Amino acid sequence: RILHKQGEHASAMTVLQTAAKLDPSSREITRELSILKEKSAKDTLHEKNLYRKMLGSSNENNETPKKSEPPSSGGKGKLAWGLLGGTAVALASVIFFRLSF
Repeated sequence: RILHKQGEHASAMTVLQTAAKLDPSSREITRELSILKEKSAKDTLHEKNLYRKMLGSSNENNETPKKSEPPSSGGKGKLAWGLLGGTAVALASVIFFRLSF
């Protein structure tokens, strides 16, 4: 129990399995083993979900994620450059008009 509470689940599992071999009829040992196995399964599932999140895959099954379409080529960038270019042309035409007359 102490190893389990400290988070050393692998060591606790080894000790409990050894104890179960020595006293197979002990209900307390079998209960602790089952609790530890459930905890280990939950931890494994939690780790898998964390890895999926880190890799950007939200699939619950083990399928490979489909490739997403590449983003459109510069939708916002074209708008910004268009506004900047239009402003520059308007400013140049105003300066040209003032200097001409």
